[in-house]
Amino acid sequence: GFDWQNAVNVPLMVEGEQTITPRLFVALFPNDAPMDVKVEGDAPEEQGIRIKGIIQHHFRVADVPGECYPAMTQCSLLGTGYVEGGQWFIRKGWQIDNKEERYFVPIEKRPDAKFVNWFELYPHPAKMRMNDTLPIIRKRYIDAETLKKLAVDSQWDAKKLKEALDSECPAYTESKYKGTRQKEYEILEYWGPWDESFEDDNGEEKKRIAVPYWIIVVNRSVRLRGIPNPYNHQMPPYCKIKLFEDPQPCWFGVGIGQVGKPTQDRINKIVNQRLDNVDLVLNKQ
Repeated sequence: GFDWQNAVNVPLMVEGEQTITPRLFVALFPNDAPMDVKVEGDAPEEQGIRIKGIIQHHFRVADVPGECYPAMTQCSLLGTGYVEGGQWFIRKGWQIDNKEERYFVPIEKRPDAKFVNWFELYPHPAKMRMNDTLPIIRKRYIDAETLKKLAVDSQWDAKKLKEALDSECPAYTESKYKGTRQKEYEILEYWGPWDESFEDDNGEEKKRIAVPYWIIVVNRSVRLRGIPNPYNHQMPPYCKIKLFEDPQPCWFGVGIGQVGKPTQDRINKIVNQRLDNVDLVLNKQ
């Protein structure tokens, strides 16, 4: 190597991640749509081939490998990675009918997959698996245009949308430079049990206990959605991957960032004796 390369301190966990993640990715995704369909019973084989082709098409359009790679990177470093899967992607646009009149309709509907940042999900402290009954919350920040697009695609109430756009983010702070930062909106998505109130045939108010629910709140003040879980599996639409299991049962896995820190500290302080890289520790050699 060159002399200047010796002066650049590259953390071991970064080198480890760049080695582990590509190998795991190639093993899980040997091609752009690694899947197979097995036909059983009296079903014709051509039907299985047709179904496989449809699934592979949606797999490629959703770019599942591309969305999974950053999740695998966080999995290698932090021990846990997340991907949002199973949600339905809807794109709307303008079309012209026979009378040359424009109308706004959905022009694309398909299953989708999206990377979810590790720092956005907050599971219940006792939650162990994605399919158990304990809740999980996703917190993220978006701008006004993204909020409007979510409202159009999800058919939110126009009054609720205006109320949400006028609300203030509780974590918002003014920028030091005026006009350089757009207004942000905090989005909280709750997936978990909720006591649902309803009226029976006699008009009496009753409750259904611990109904799987999906709730969306903007800036902790405006509730845009509060409906039962729309998925047949009744689970949050997130997939979790772990690098190593913790010896003690835990929601989170163990990544190279945790196990590699002692080694990195030792190299920085003892082995790599360079004044521009090392922390000099007196009487601790």
